Parts: sequence; structure tokens; C-alpha cells
Amino acid sequence: MQRSPTPTLLTDSDPDPVTVLRPDSRAAFLVVSEHAGVHVPQALADAYSDKLLAMHYGCDIGAGALASALGERLSARTVLGNYSRLIIDPNRRPDDTTLFLTLADDEAVAANVGLSEASRRARYDALYVPVHTQIEQQVQALSAFCRPIYIAIHSFTPNYNGQLRPWDMGVLWDQRPGLAHHLRDGMREYGLSVGDNEPYSGKQPEDFSIDFHVERHDFDGVAIEVRQDHLQHSGGVDLWADRLAAVLCSWDSAQSGLSASIDRDESRYAVNAMQFERMVSEWMAQPNDQ
Repeated sequence: MQRSPTPTLLTDSDPDPVTVLRPDSRAAFLVVSEHAGVHVPQALADAYSDKLLAMHYGCDIGAGALASALGERLSARTVLGNYSRLIIDPNRRPDDTTLFLTLADDEAVAANVGLSEASRRARYDALYVPVHTQIEQQVQALSAFCRPIYIAIHSFTPNYNGQLRPWDMGVLWDQRPGLAHHLRDGMREYGLSVGDNEPYSGKQPEDFSIDFHVERHDFDGVAIEVRQDHLQHSGGVDLWADRLAAVLCSWDSAQSGLSASIDRDESRYAVNAMQFERMVSEWMAQPNDQ
């Protein structure tokens, strides 16, 4: 995405684009939910219908609550994206054609059709970059004293364009299947139907956050997809958080053994927008990224 002067999308009365819970935790797990929120900037308040925002196009229903609950059980740093994925999708590469969704249930998302470069850039700067700079900062800070274990939380609709999804959950992975398969096998012991790279694939170029923040550093990570009807009430969220935490905590602790060298000055790991854009441009330019 080309750099050009753009107006500021968010005002002082808009919520922050990202929330970080337990930022001082020394647990190896990092829990992330890029699609946790459904906020819309006041500047775009009338651009999207309440109906569309309430659907899976608006956010990953229940994912934010599950990520928060799971992070609490793991005593882990947790990063939550606060704005609707309809504005811009933080789990897409910057060059992905679905970064700004233009169709939902075969109907045009009018507010995303024909966006000017300035409008695209304003959304990118305000809502996309802050999420990823915060994630990268947490990854780098944790890596000063352990090998982070990255847990991305998503949810999926049981019926997508008339196609029924029978899985209770799915584990998505690309280059390092160990953690995903440990989680798959552990959750199946609860009698659950667990898809392996279903209902979505974790293979590149899908699942940008895992590719960029985890596999680029050669850490262990998994994207978890839970069917939305399991997360429609607090009891379901708590049940899933308990089960996921139990299985994740049984993952071999040696995978994330503490380093002998501990750097407590986390300010040195702050990642700004310019650094993120340089890192992602270099990563996207690599031949093996195709």
C-alpha cells in the first residue's frame, strides 16, 4: 500500500484500535484475537448496517470473549483488535484483495466499494498497523526470555453460503504442525469434531498473522477456529476456555524453556508504524513467501 498524506480516521472519542491485557505477564503464551471487536469509527458511523455488523462479517462472534477468558486462564498477554473487520481485516496481507470486504452474502458492502487510496490508507494507518505493531512488540518482548507460543483465536459460522460446517473447531497451521496436532488430538478426547486445516487453511497466503508474527520467527503457533454457536453465552465461553487451557498447558514446557538471559527493559522492543511497514515489505518480498 503506497504511502500518501491522509486524514486521521479516529478521533479522541473513538476507542483505541487495540487492547493489551496482562502486558507484563511472563507466561510464554501470547493470545491474539484480531477480529475481537465490532467498533466502527465515528467518521463511518452510518456506513454499515447493524445487521451486517452483527453477522460473522462484522467480527468473529464470541472470539473476543474466548480470547480474554483463555488469556486469563493461561495468565498470558492477550492482544485484542477492537474494530470491526468490515472496516479493514487485520488478518489479511496488506496486498490481499479482501483486505476491504466488498461482498457479503453476495450483496455489495457499499462502504467498501470504490475506496480511494486516501481512504484505504487512513483505515490501514488507524486500524491495521496498530494491531500488528502491538502484536510484534509483544512477540519480541516475550522472546527476550522465552520462546513464545502464539495462540490466535477465531470463530466461524456453522453455515457459510449454504454449506454446513460439521466441525466443533478447527486447528490451522502451515510450517510447524506440532502444536496444532497436539491441540487437535487433545480436544478430540472431549468427543469434539476437530478439523485439521478446516474449515479454513493455515497455508500461505492465508492466515497472515500467524505467517508474519510466528513462522517468520520460527516459533510455535496455532490459529484456533471455534464454531460460533458454541460461544453464544458465557457458559459456552467458559467451557471452551477451560478445555483449551488444559490442553495447551499440557504442551511440552520444554518447547518454551526460559532463556538464561533475561532482558527486562521492554521499551527497547517498541515497534512503530514505519518499522512494521519495513518488516512486512521485506517479508512479502521474499521468494519463499509465495
